[in-house]
This record gives sequence, structure tokens and C-alpha cells, in this order.
Amino acid sequence: MKTICLNIDDKILYQTFADLFTTFGFKVVDRGSGDFVFDDLGDRIVVNETMVFEKPVDIFYLVSKISENVDIVFGNMSLNQKLKQMKFCDKVALLTDIEVKILSLLMNNSDGILASDLAIAIFSKNTESQMKSLATHIYNLRKKIEEITGKQKNIILKNSRYCLDL
Repeated sequence: MKTICLNIDDKILYQTFADLFTTFGFKVVDRGSGDFVFDDLGDRIVVNETMVFEKPVDIFYLVSKISENVDIVFGNMSLNQKLKQMKFCDKVALLTDIEVKILSLLMNNSDGILASDLAIAIFSKNTESQMKSLATHIYNLRKKIEEITGKQKNIILKNSRYCLDL
């Protein structure tokens, strides 16, 4: 589990970050060191002395930038969004941008995600053509997952929700 260290005196900002990163599966520690160290410098937040975010901080943008540098893990599978790689044991598959988005959403939503919500998250709308495109991308992703895991039914549709089944 990746850790976030919050060197932030502002209690509201601290709690907002702590709550948000906890929901994304990070362990939050107060002061000290961690995989990602946040320093509050008054007019900006600096992460690991390299990423600078001016205040007011767009927290969702900040989380997306941090998430790019963290592998998402689901069972024995991991996803590196920056490198667009999916790993299972010692096997690796390269993914397209859309496949990375789909897989990260599925890995972060263990209860599954509605097909319509997935289409909106990927394409910003939910039309018939986007649903067909989504189905094609999921088909291609299923094939790549099958190649490295050996499991055929790896993305299932249950109650109109797509779920990973590894």
C-alpha cells in the first residue's frame, strides 16, 4: 500500500486530502516520510519536492497526477497508467489510452461500474455510438487480459455493471 505524508497545518485542507487519498487506497501518515510527501508552503502545495500545485488546489487534478505515478493493484494484476502496462505475474501487456482508463476504473470499483457511467467517464457522453465503441474496447481489453492471465471471462457484465473477475 502506498503512503501519503501530509505536512499540512491547515486542518481543513489536511482532512480533505486525508479523506480523498484514503478513498483511493492510500495510507495517510502525519509528518515524516512516505511514498508521496506533501508540503504546504502557504501559496502552494509541493509534492516530493518536484510537483508544485498553486493554491487554491484543484484536488482532483492533483489526485490524477499522483495516480499516474502509482501502480493500481487488483489481485495479482497491476496497472501502470504512465507506462500503459498491465502486468500479471511475470507477463506484461501494453494498452491503449482508452484501455488504461477502462481498466483503472474497473480496478478502482470492485463492485463494478454501470456501462452507461463507464461510457460517460471514457467519452464524456453516453450515446449509442459510444456504447458500441465501449463494447469494442472492452472486447479488445478482455483479449489482452486473457493473453496474460489465461482466464477467458475476465470482465463480466452483471446487472448492467462491468466487473473484473480475475
